[in-house]
Amino acid sequence: MIENIISASKRMSIKNYLLPNYCAKAADFLIENKKRVGIITGFFVNNACETDGPLGARFLGEVLKTLGSDVFLLTDKYCKIDNFERVEFPIMDHEKSKIFADSILKSFNPSLLISIERCGFTDENRYYNMKKEDITQYTAKMDYLFRIKNTIGIGDGGNEIGFGNLKNKLKDKYISKTKTKHFVFAGVSNWGVYGLLAYMSLKLGENFLPSLEEQSSVLKELVKKGFVDGFSGKRELKVDGLPLESHNKVLEELSKIVSERI
Repeated sequence: MIENIISASKRMSIKNYLLPNYCAKAADFLIENKKRVGIITGFFVNNACETDGPLGARFLGEVLKTLGSDVFLLTDKYCKIDNFERVEFPIMDHEKSKIFADSILKSFNPSLLISIERCGFTDENRYYNMKKEDITQYTAKMDYLFRIKNTIGIGDGGNEIGFGNLKNKLKDKYISKTKTKHFVFAGVSNWGVYGLLAYMSLKLGENFLPSLEEQSSVLKELVKKGFVDGFSGKRELKVDGLPLESHNKVLEELSKIVSERI
């Protein structure tokens, strides 16, 4: 099952709390609401942006464009991806952030928002990284965008937008409270994107998964631009501390399923 492949992780024992076929349902929802999609990503690490999130955002955005979607990115100043129309969400206080979020929703009128590895509010409206360090001053308050109905969140560690769907099950003050209509849990958030692309491939009859070469090329491009591994904080060819070979394995397993069924 695709959900089993993308959720391979020793970090959290939450599978008992996940809805059956959660990734398949999110993929259906994405296909149904793909007209105007805003992709939110970018997690602050060591005065830069980590590679988990932007990599998946790049591939998802490109696929959606081939399917006729209007795609725009919402990031903050630490995450600069130039492949799509990009809106920079400033780091501001709560009231100004609410006003800015409302202006974005009004002007872009998205049919769907997708968050990929984006830090989310705790109960105290603070942001924390995996080391439980407060990174609020470095994080734009994009949670205020997620007041619309059509949303998907992809996360892996508990502190990302979307984990609010499991907030009542996971008793931890560092868990994000921000909810989304659909939540995709993955061992690495980029894998959650790959899961969506795999299901979209099966449903639409075309393989949308990136090749191993494409994954390697885009990761190298991001690192060259200053993106860092989320665990080490260094500019290296890793995502969440895992070497490229680990991510290749996930892609290979998903590609096998897709190639056998379409």
